[in-house]
This record gives sequence, structure tokens and C-alpha cells, in this order.
Amino acid sequence: ASIGRGGDVGLAIGCVAPVPLRCKRAEAYLDAHGLGDASLQRAAEIVGEEVSPISDHRGGADYRRAMAQTLSKRLLRRLREV
Repeated sequence: ASIGRGGDVGLAIGCVAPVPLRCKRAEAYLDAHGLGDASLQRAAEIVGEEVSPISDHRGGADYRRAMAQTLSKRLLRRLREV
């Protein structure tokens, strides 16, 4: 994840799709709505909609989706404080 000088957000995630995934819908939402708590929550929900994880011996799809949401929100919260 990154926040550019102009405030634009970049967000990509791995292990939840066949290839690393750039979460463009979540990025666009954050660019339009800012980095407030409610926006971060909605962006995390959008990340959950964008990913398409598989279930295997390392973890289930539902777990991976939930972790993608949780970790995205945590990371974005930390980045906005920098």
C-alpha cells in the first residue's frame, strides 16, 4: 500500500487471487472519500469483494478474505498516520 504526495492511494495484495491483485475499486473509493475511519472500513469491505482466494491446506477462502480485509484496513490506518 502507498499514499502518494497528492493523497492518492495505491493498494495491492497477494495470496488471494491467481496473481498479485491491485485493488483498484478500493483505491478509487479512498481517493474519492478520504482516509477517515468509515472510509477505511468501507475500503476493506471492497477489498473483500475484489479478492478471489482459494481454499487449500494453508487456509480457507473465507479466512483469506477476512484477513485481506483486516490487514488492508490496519495498513492503511498506519499509513495515514505517517
